[in-house]
Amino acid sequence: MDVIYHPGVFEDITEAVNWYYKEDPTLVKELAQKIDSGFHKITDTPETWPNHKRGFKKFLVDKFPYIIFYKIKTDHIKIFAVAHTSRKPNYWLKRVK
Repeated sequence: MDVIYHPGVFEDITEAVNWYYKEDPTLVKELAQKIDSGFHKITDTPETWPNHKRGFKKFLVDKFPYIIFYKIKTDHIKIFAVAHTSRKPNYWLKRVK
């Protein structure tokens, strides 16, 4: 199944990487790997992960405080956010059209 990323996803990742780079640069590579692994797991088994409100599903990124929010469509998966679990809750909902 094809995966479509909302452009804001890349902003989310950039923000996370920049924060970790300032706090502990040794974690940046691992963060990127965990997010990438999450994208692959979602693509491989999209129904596996728990439901969230408004038809979204959520994937908790291993070891880091981030959730990947996505929707399963008929012919693709759309990823809307890689959101920090405690900062700016639901900011990404404005990306839904």
